Amino acid sequence: SSTFEHAFAAWALRSEHSRQSEQNLSSSSSCDVLRLESAVMDDELCNLNLKFADCHFLLTCPTGKSENVYFMELLNDNELNGMRVADIQDALASINEYAMERSHLELATMLDKILSYLVKVVSCHKPEPSQTQPSGAADSKMLTTKAEPNNSVNSVNSSKKRKIDIQPVVLDTQKRKQQKKVTEKDLPSNFAPPTSAATRCLMKNLQQAQHADSKANGYEVSVDPENLYLWKVKLFGFPEEEPIGADMQRSGVDHILMHMRFSGDFPFVPPRCNIIRPRMKKQTGHVVEGGAFCMELLTQAGWSPAYTVDAVIVQIRATLLDGKARLDLSNKNDYQEWRAVKGHDRMEEFHEHFGWGRQAKD
Repeated sequence: SSTFEHAFAAWALRSEHSRQSEQNLSSSSSCDVLRLESAVMDDELCNLNLKFADCHFLLTCPTGKSENVYFMELLNDNELNGMRVADIQDALASINEYAMERSHLELATMLDKILSYLVKVVSCHKPEPSQTQPSGAADSKMLTTKAEPNNSVNSVNSSKKRKIDIQPVVLDTQKRKQQKKVTEKDLPSNFAPPTSAATRCLMKNLQQAQHADSKANGYEVSVDPENLYLWKVKLFGFPEEEPIGADMQRSGVDHILMHMRFSGDFPFVPPRCNIIRPRMKKQTGHVVEGGAFCMELLTQAGWSPAYTVDAVIVQIRATLLDGKARLDLSNKNDYQEWRAVKGHDRMEEFHEHFGWGRQAKD
């Protein structure tokens, strides 16, 4: 973790010098400081606890020589104003989308992008100071004060705090607000909220999936920019001699879109997986109501924390072939995810009662 702490300190120093060459120290607020509060590292990931104004963030950074995949989340959303949280989440969505679209990002580049967004959305909400201090005294205090401890973050000695000012970018928040939001009925009732342990595990699995031979394995993975716990998987390359391959070729469909949702208890709880489009004919491909899958692997009884997401996707693809999946060309509507939740629960209840010798019905 000391490597990341040193890299952060070097970035802060470079950013300060760059800012000082453009404007006077006294012209910025002490709120425009991105602080490193702690760094915790394992074999493949490093978690940086960052603070900007009164907001605490977790930046998950990859280590080693593998492709860089960064992900940032807000830790103390329950302590902030609701409208303010919405603006910050919009900024985080843009930050994570930026990271997902680029490989081998340097930490400094990622921090520059993070700060450019946070200066815009966090600083605009900061309260007016009750008293005016001399600019020199305020700057001196800001440059020497250490990060305050917070109960929601495990604080350790931070690196030197630097005052930074980067011109903010304009957020396309209107576009994001128009996107369909996930409602409670789209999620299983027993799913736990996101946790740092699940986030680390998902990041490891994401790196593995994105480094897999997609052409050979017949799938491609992307992550929802606003939610690391929602994966979007494209299944393709089905043999033309198989029913599903022939249907896809005949109808001009080049892939099957599947969603995978993960609980904060992952990897101890299996993901919920369901097809979004195209629809499958009933009683084919082991697909049940809502596009859910009738697979013991995806139930709590058949799940093992040792399974990787890559292995699960490969098994789902094989299950479609084994069940002679066919496209329902008469129905062009997408599956509804709340129905997939219902379909999965019914399937699991059916097999708990009758075992796995019988096929669950829609």
